[in-house]
Amino acid sequence: GASRVGLTQDILRLLPRPGCGHRLYAFLSTRVGQRLLQSTAVGTSIPSMRLDLVLRLPVPDLDSAASARLSTHMANACAARIRAGAAEAEAIRIIEKEVVPQWLA
Repeated sequence: GASRVGLTQDILRLLPRPGCGHRLYAFLSTRVGQRLLQSTAVGTSIPSMRLDLVLRLPVPDLDSAASARLSTHMANACAARIRAGAAEAEAIRIIEKEVVPQWLA
């Protein structure tokens, strides 16, 4: 839900080491990961993240079995998001191109 998302004018681009992207994304999506990211914020009116603190955030290590399971689930989640985006775009197209023109006629 929206309560789990923080939006700002800033975009934080993370370039994880090869093979660590799924683990980093999954960890930073947890409550603990979100709190750790929030702990790097500085400033009062418009907080921003201190990149030196972001780079030093602890991230748990995984054994090879857990890493393989995580990668499988994250790859499935990414594929599902792509399919969901395409399905939503098609639903919007149907409304815009087929339903609304007839409705306004």
